[in-house]
Amino acid sequence: MNKSVITMGFLLAAIASPSSHAAPGKGAGTIEFTGMITASTCDVDINGQGGNPTIDMGTISSSAFKEKGDVAGIHRIQIELSNCDTAVLKSAGARFGGAYDANDNNLLALKTGGDAATGLGIEFLNEDGTSLKLGDNPNKFVPITGDGTAGAATLLYSARYKASLDAVTAGKADAVADYTIIYK
Repeated sequence: MNKSVITMGFLLAAIASPSSHAAPGKGAGTIEFTGMITASTCDVDINGQGGNPTIDMGTISSSAFKEKGDVAGIHRIQIELSNCDTAVLKSAGARFGGAYDANDNNLLALKTGGDAATGLGIEFLNEDGTSLKLGDNPNKFVPITGDGTAGAATLLYSARYKASLDAVTAGKADAVADYTIIYK
């Protein structure tokens, strides 16, 4: 078969493809990613326990959660940043991630199992008490102060249990979150 006929066939197939004709926002489009890779970041210490802390949420009665949206057991998360290169890093915030609660994707899911509590997850909050959606970039940044490579900042957040259903059952209420410090 003639090579030009095969090439023309491929060209016509590409032109006739529905995805090549869709207008942006009409089922097709592009996603542009932006970012920067830096050679330096800050040292991280959370609640005086280093970069991988354990936060004891305490023991809370299931009766504290009477309906969906009820909250209890708030605990502070203090992230100390140090040894920051202020020539590159100007401000910072934290993004929290992990498994989403099956009933509310703004909450961190609890670990599952036969002895696990159900009907609630963990909500993250800014210092001012406004909610942070799990997995979203921070909506507030703190300036990194200092000179040279001696920059520092304190990021303040909180975590609390929040009912994602009207009925909360008693059990272990453990979870694992990951965090990423986002710099500007």
